[in-house]
Amino acid sequence: MTAAMCRSRRWSRPSSCSGSSPGMRAARLPLLALTLAVGTAAPRLAQAAAASIRGRVEVMREPPAAAARPTIGELSMPSPRDLPNRRRSVVYLEAAPQGAFEEHEGRAVMDQRHETFVPYVLAITVGTTVDFTNSDSTYHNVFSLSRPRRFDLGRYAAGQSKAVRFDRPGVVRVFCEIHSHMSAFILVFNHRFYATTDADGRYRIDNVPPGAYTIVAWNDGEARETRTVKLLSTLQNRIFAASALLAVLSIVFPIRLVTSRLEREVEAELERGLAEGASLVEQQHAARLQTLVLMARLIADLPKLKAAVDTNESKTVQPLAQEYRELVRSDLFAVANRSGEVLVALGRPAGAIADLSAVRAALAGRESTTFRSQPDGVLEMVTVPIGMEREGPPEVLGALSLGFVLDDGLAAQFKRVTAGEVAFAADGTVRASSLPRAADAALAGVLGRGDVRSVRLGENEYVALSRPLAPEGERGPVAIVVRSRTERLLFLRTFRTALIVAAFAAVVVAIATSYALARTVTRPLTAITATMREMTATGDLARKIRLGRWDDEDARVLATTFDALTDSIARFQREAALRERLSALGRLSTVIAHEIRNPLMIIKASLRTLAREKISSEEVRELAADIDHEVARLNLIVEDVLDFARPVRLEYAPVDLGALCRDAVAATLPRGGALHCRLAIDPGLGPVTTDAERLRTALVNIIANARDATLARGARGGEPSPADIEVRARAAPPGRVVLEVEDHGVGIDLADLSHVFDPYFTTKRTGSGLGLAIAKNIVDAMGGAISAQSRLGEGTRIRIDLPAAPAAGPASAA
Repeated sequence: MTAAMCRSRRWSRPSSCSGSSPGMRAARLPLLALTLAVGTAAPRLAQAAAASIRGRVEVMREPPAAAARPTIGELSMPSPRDLPNRRRSVVYLEAAPQGAFEEHEGRAVMDQRHETFVPYVLAITVGTTVDFTNSDSTYHNVFSLSRPRRFDLGRYAAGQSKAVRFDRPGVVRVFCEIHSHMSAFILVFNHRFYATTDADGRYRIDNVPPGAYTIVAWNDGEARETRTVKLLSTLQNRIFAASALLAVLSIVFPIRLVTSRLEREVEAELERGLAEGASLVEQQHAARLQTLVLMARLIADLPKLKAAVDTNESKTVQPLAQEYRELVRSDLFAVANRSGEVLVALGRPAGAIADLSAVRAALAGRESTTFRSQPDGVLEMVTVPIGMEREGPPEVLGALSLGFVLDDGLAAQFKRVTAGEVAFAADGTVRASSLPRAADAALAGVLGRGDVRSVRLGENEYVALSRPLAPEGERGPVAIVVRSRTERLLFLRTFRTALIVAAFAAVVVAIATSYALARTVTRPLTAITATMREMTATGDLARKIRLGRWDDEDARVLATTFDALTDSIARFQREAALRERLSALGRLSTVIAHEIRNPLMIIKASLRTLAREKISSEEVRELAADIDHEVARLNLIVEDVLDFARPVRLEYAPVDLGALCRDAVAATLPRGGALHCRLAIDPGLGPVTTDAERLRTALVNIIANARDATLARGARGGEPSPADIEVRARAAPPGRVVLEVEDHGVGIDLADLSHVFDPYFTTKRTGSGLGLAIAKNIVDAMGGAISAQSRLGEGTRIRIDLPAAPAAGPASAA
């Protein structure tokens, strides 16, 4: 993307900033400091390699807030007003990866509270609709003249909201027609690789494909900072990612194939078992029904029964019916006379079981099989005629009905035969089952379907198959055979769990092996890099690269060449150190000669005056005071040189950092003076373990330099500042504290900024040039860091970063 550039000006209706992508006004000050880190995500099947870009944007100086005219409410009483958060920044990829340019539908909100747009900076993608809600107590009129999206929402009252869709990328500056001090930015991207910093300035951009990108930091339309980052750019990462991905694919795909094939086989075996169970139920039912028909025929042909029926008396038929029912063990035993009246009905009430159509058929000499739904099951009956043999057509004396009930007990018997659950249904309702009654409604959904169906019963999943028990084309009971898929697949889940554990172990081993392979390939470079880091940290160029047993000949050649290079650099360093010592001696001689000569000249002149004969006592006192002052000045010069030369010995103790800062300011800036100092001490800053006297000395030297720079600017006619010098102290996790001394003085030229901590370096007419050098020695001895930032004509900021507690006890440093 290219950033649009535009300049601000005073306006009656604001001018617009246009461009095809987020841009910013040309900035004269580097307001942003951008730091970043790259984290590579673990390889995945769907996304071979992705990374996260994370870091922190530090706003070096917060832009001034726009002046706001008072509202009507403020004229009569105080009215709260939010200040826009101008420290929030947007970080994005200047050139997005291929395939990332797509429109995303979505919604975002830019609220209006206390005459302020919230958030002050909103980052969205193309296709997003922004709701401009009015949470204020007054009217607003939101508009924009920016080229990517021009709009004017008109006046609308509190509690209302209006929406705008953004279809083009770029920077949209938003204003309010009614309140001229209100403004905000909307950054519209045509990709998703952007992030808004949090309150601490941190950001994170996820799922960035491998490649080289330029990271852009945008803040308040005032500044732009860029960094270049490469994802998976190291040889070790590429070897590791490729090897690990290959190992994962070679393990996961076969396991997935095996488990899928095994699951299909188990499903097929389950369906085959279900069909076999249904066939067994049909065979068992047919056998029971055939046996019942044979029994009915035999009993109907018994002479005693014929004779008893012929009497047409129930008392005569009753004993025989009880005897025969016990013999055949039927659930129903009923006898009707030649008129169709039921003489005896055992097992069921006569009205509940009598089937007149079956009785009439039997009286007509025909056998029949019928069923009747019962509360506890399905009653299946066989009705045969009771006839007397004679010449011609047989004489029918009555009808005999035998029946058995398809109930829960019979379903339980069939369950043992089929190794599955069994249910019986009639008239579309399940009447009996080996399962709990709560499953009847779910099983009824299987009726009328000839294929295997899945049924959810409680927490378990079943497969069911229904088979009619009546001859084809006739109504009759239906058997449902059910088997648990959950139980059958239980062993498969156990097997799959074992495979997953084994696969996970294999993947871990494969990744570890891949990492070891990558380390083996890149070990020589790592060893060289580590040695270079040690040389950088310690300055010891005598260190040699030690290669391990995995290193090859090419690595040894590289290491030997690097060792030869460091030997040459060490030689050049010794020669440069000698020249530097001679130069430092020359600078010291010049400083001492200059600084000592002036007091000596004053002392010499005073002594000559004292040598005159006629001199008053008042003049003697003044000359003695001058001599005493210059002697003290000489002593101070000697002490500065000795402080710089002698080792720094530290005595640690708990210190109130706020009180220490106030003491240093009081020692440097007299009360009622021309300079104003503002102290900003973090309220949450607790006691710090350090050497109070040494740290106070460093602060006094730094504040004294700030004082001199500020006074020098005042002498040149610079603009006054509400706080000439600012001293800040705050906690900085983890376990560190930060001290900052910032002045609004003459500043330091960029060419001199890198030398401010060098001994005997000064740009002032007077001074030894040892103040900041001594401060640096003290901070270094405490395990901290000191740095300087400055702009010529604007001021200087000195930052001290210290540990809140020493790593060891009392220490000394040269």
